[in-house]
Amino acid sequence: MIPRGGGEPCPFTRKYITGYFDSCSAFKEPFSAAATQVEGSGWAVLVWHPAWYRLELLTAEKHQNLTQWGGIPILVLDVWEHAYYQNRRRDYIDAWWQVVNWHKVERRLESAPQAQIPLGEEK
Repeated sequence: MIPRGGGEPCPFTRKYITGYFDSCSAFKEPFSAAATQVEGSGWAVLVWHPAWYRLELLTAEKHQNLTQWGGIPILVLDVWEHAYYQNRRRDYIDAWWQVVNWHKVERRLESAPQAQIPLGEEK
């Protein structure tokens, strides 16, 4: 997160988000829903799977539950109760989009193994 963040993903990240989710807005909705619906304390996580050459949307609870081995976290939203006040998770999630550091997300994805293979040219 970064003050005055938010906005649209950077070009490389946008290419992969739109390649998997069809559009950035089509990505934002299920990511927010995952964060809203993760049971108890946990995270919504956008991961890069180098073996699959694609992004995947996951939820994770209590550090270990629902873990998929091999996925590299690219964008993580913490929805543990310490992250927001008075059970206002949805308000927190909506506000969180205004502080996403897309430049950091871009660097994570660019450095992920196999992410430089153009879409549609998987091995």
